[in-house]
Amino acid sequence: MLGYTAEELMGQFVWKISADEELSRRAALAKLAGELLPPSKGFERMFRRKDGSTFPVLIKDRLLGSEDGSITGIRAAIQDITDRRKAEEALDYERGFAAALLDNSPDEIYSRTPSPLRQMQPGHGRPVWRGIPGCAGGQDGF
Repeated sequence: MLGYTAEELMGQFVWKISADEELSRRAALAKLAGELLPPSKGFERMFRRKDGSTFPVLIKDRLLGSEDGSITGIRAAIQDITDRRKAEEALDYERGFAAALLDNSPDEIYSRTPSPLRQMQPGHGRPVWRGIPGCAGGQDGF
């Protein structure tokens, strides 16, 4: 994922592979000092590969402690989320395209699904779907 060998990473601080080294350093030190708890659902950061390229990761970390309750370290699971980010960007683009198409359509648009027939009235900023009374899916003649 990063292009380093295990020997190259051994003994390095985790923030050395972060694209925003200072932010990661401050967060890690605050967690080790007990000033900041890891988020329960993880958080996203940009990491830097050995070749200098960056990529998004999801980090789920957990504080490690001794028997007396003091913090001794941080354990982290790191996942490359490049593909997820690309899919989210494509979905955002498609949603924006569909919304622009519907908002600028001078015509009413109907949707036929297994549920009752619905009508979309354009020009309201967001599509307004309304059920059409008496028209159930499969009984509308479309």
